[in-house]
Order: sequence, then structure tokens, then C-alpha cells
Amino acid sequence: MSISVQRQSAQSAFKFSKVFKAPNEPRANLSRVLRRLARVLLLFAIASAQLHAQLSYDHTSFLNGTASDSTIWTRSYADLQTTTSAYLSQRVVLRIPGYPNVDSLKRYSGLVSDIAAYLTLGGQHVLVGHSLGSLVARGTYIDNPGIRPDVVAIVALTAPHQGTRLADNFVTLRSFLRDMQRRIDDAKTAIAIETAVLINLFSVFIPEHRATGLGPSLVAFMLINTWNIPIDVNNLNQFGAAPAVADQSPDSAAILHLNARYDDGAIPRANIYGTIPFRNAALRLLESSRDRDADFPSLVRWRNIGQSAFSACKWFGYVTIVQWTLGRRCAYARKTLARLDDRWARYVNGWDANGNTRYVPFDGVVANERSRYPTTNGLAFDQPVPLINHLNIYKTRAGLDQAANGMLQVGMERVGNPPPPPPTLTASISGPDAVNNDWYSTWFAEVSGGTPPYSYGWSGLFYGYNSSVSGSTSASGDLILDVYDAVGAHASATKFVTATGCGGQEIC
Repeated sequence: MSISVQRQSAQSAFKFSKVFKAPNEPRANLSRVLRRLARVLLLFAIASAQLHAQLSYDHTSFLNGTASDSTIWTRSYADLQTTTSAYLSQRVVLRIPGYPNVDSLKRYSGLVSDIAAYLTLGGQHVLVGHSLGSLVARGTYIDNPGIRPDVVAIVALTAPHQGTRLADNFVTLRSFLRDMQRRIDDAKTAIAIETAVLINLFSVFIPEHRATGLGPSLVAFMLINTWNIPIDVNNLNQFGAAPAVADQSPDSAAILHLNARYDDGAIPRANIYGTIPFRNAALRLLESSRDRDADFPSLVRWRNIGQSAFSACKWFGYVTIVQWTLGRRCAYARKTLARLDDRWARYVNGWDANGNTRYVPFDGVVANERSRYPTTNGLAFDQPVPLINHLNIYKTRAGLDQAANGMLQVGMERVGNPPPPPPTLTASISGPDAVNNDWYSTWFAEVSGGTPPYSYGWSGLFYGYNSSVSGSTSASGDLILDVYDAVGAHASATKFVTATGCGGQEIC
């Protein structure tokens, strides 16, 4: 959408207030009221058409979020089977994609300056931001009037527009995660010691059970199902290490400044955010941070196994008395693991006046209520995506499908329906399988699919470059056909031809 079109749209909207001014006459007749109503409807139609008019843009610039870098847009992901930008380009014309890096080692103000400098290189840009990148996109437009003509739309993915309480609580959360990880590791060690005790019990006091497999089975349960539990939450601590996290607090100067200005309402914007259940939310984020979303169900299963095993370890330690200390280690591990979901929701959403966790919809990092734009003016698309979290919205089909919808709603060009791919190129050889010595015979290329015209190559018994080949032979052998179509697709066929040895006789 050009700047002139935007201004015309805004001017049209301001005219709405004048439409219903009371006429000078004491009474307005029905026809005048109807004419005024028709005018209102027409202006609304024009404004709507202008809002969704196709943008004039040269670049689609992708801005990464906290604790990541620009490669998130060009990395290949399993769910997409391609890169993020390549997946989007199947539905939306990106023009020239760009990937200016939002450096996690800088504060918000420095990041805004970096993107402003990037935009001075020229052209009109649609800014697509993830998390912090969305705030930087908004700030770049708001704080740099001179480059506003170069920003024609903003698409925000899981943006903390109103800030996130996780930025305030991350020090406490990090302490909790470290304590939980320490207790899990202590419990694993306790289980290993208790396993050794069990082995001694079965081998010394009831050795006959070794033949039945009961002892080894119990040991296998203790070892396989607990010692190898792949629960390691240290990866979740990376978020808090970025300096710009402080700028994402709801009370930070950056958030307060952004939400006091509505300048970016002059351009079309889209807003897409995830929403996930509270149960196992931290584990979802953990697997997403590792680019292993498909392993989430397995990690949940391991969590359940771990809690059961830690419980068994606890009671075994308490019952044997001498293993009391080991049992207590497992009890602490089970308790902290059980508290993970509530603590995580508490740190993200905050708590009420009574100190209870606020269970409001969230994407695991930002409460949905805080992912809302401060003003809906100019907002063309606002969409939550179920079961998509803060860290995987840009690497999953469900997340990017909604991102593409938002890009289309702000006016980016849709990719036309591409022609269906041509059928697979296939080739075969028709002609005799057996020939008499010195008899002249012909073989034909049978080709289908691919993109004509075709190029032919014969080899083996005979050589040629046409759709057929002829000749006589006194030796048996392979006749080989290679076919290439107009776009380089290749197919081949082979026919074994037998020479009968009859010479020139008609009957052998």
C-alpha cells in the first residue's frame, strides 16, 4: 500500500464524522438521510478496499527474536521439510527476502538503530518479526519518521507487545530450574546406588530368582527407565541470558514507550501468536528450543516414568531405613518435577492478589493477553494458533500457515496457482526381441510424461539420435535407450535382443 493510498484511507475515515452533522433545516427528510447513509456505506467500502489493497513492496525482511539469530529463517525444519522463508514463498510473493540480524547481545535501543540503518539501504519493506524482532520492527517505524515510507507493513509472530512477566521473573525461574535439574541428577545417582543394592539382594538372599528373570527385570526397570531419563532443562535458561530481556518487562521503558505511541497504526499489520496447555508447557518449549518438536510426546512419557521411578525410589529408601537419605533425594526430585507446570505458568502469567497462579492462555513465554497490539487501528489480522508455542511458530506448518494468511491480509501478493508438475518421464523400447542374422530390423522409442520435446540417444547394439533406430546384427546384446526432456529430466530403457544365427534363411 503506497503512502498516498494510506493517507487517502485515513482522510476518508475522518470524513465519517462529518457525514452525520445535523443539516441546517430543522428536519431532515427521509431521502437526505438515505443519501447520507449510502455515502457512509460507500466510504466504508472504499476504506476497506484500500486497507486490503495490494502493497507496493520490494523486500520482505525477517527479524529474529531473543536468544536466536537470523539463521532461524533460513534453517531447514523437519515439519516443513524446507526452510521457513522457502515455505512461506510457496504462498506469498516475498520479492527480495532479507535477514538483518537482531543481535541478542544488544539492548532494544541499539537494535532499533541497527534495523533503521538497514532500511536506509533502500526499497520498501514488509517487516516480519518473531518475538523481540516484532518490537524492534514497531520501534523502528515509530522512532524514525524519516524511514517510514520504507516500511509498508509489519507482521508480528508471538510478540510481547504488552511485555512479558517472564522478563521480571526469570532470575527466580532460573534458580528454580537449576534446583530442579540438580535434584533430578541427585535422584538418578540415588537410583543407581539403590539398583546396586537390589542386585546384591537378589544375588545373595534369593539367588534362585535370577533364573526366573525377576531380579534382572527389576534392575532393568530401575536402570533403563530412570538413569537414562532425558530431562535436562538447562536449555531453557538461554532466554534470560540476552540483555534485551529486561526491555521486554511490562514496566520497561521500551514497552511503555511503544505502547504510548500509535504511529504504526498508519500501516497494515498482522498479529499471530500461539496458545498451549499449561500441562507440560515447559517440556514443549524445551523440545522446541532443540528443534525436536516431534519428540515432545516421548519426553512427556519420560517425565511420567521419572515421577513414578522417583516415587518408587523414595519409598524403597524409606522402607529400608538405611537408604533414607537416598529416598529423600528422590522425594525432592519428584516434588520439583511435579511443580514444574505450575511454576512455569506462574512465572509467565504472574499471580493474583491472593498469591495464586494466574491460569490465563499463553504461548509458554508470553500471556496471550500481552500479545495484543496496543491499538487495533490498522490491524488487518489477529489470530491465535492452537498448540503452537513461542519457540516453534516459525518452524511448523500450522504456525507459518497463519503467518502466510497474515501476510496476505496486509496486502502482500499471493503466489498464483502453479501448474501441476508434469507426469514422470518414462521410456520403453518396442520392436523384436529376437532377429535372424543379418536381417534388417527397427526399434522405436516409446516415451510418455515429462516436458516435450525429447532428445534421444541409442547405444549398445546400435547407435543413433532419433526416436527410432534400425540395423542388423549377428550377435546378441543389449539395446539401450536414453531420453531427456526439455527441462533435463532423464529416463532410460534396455531391451535384450537375441540373434538366432539363421543367417539369411527364412525358416531355421
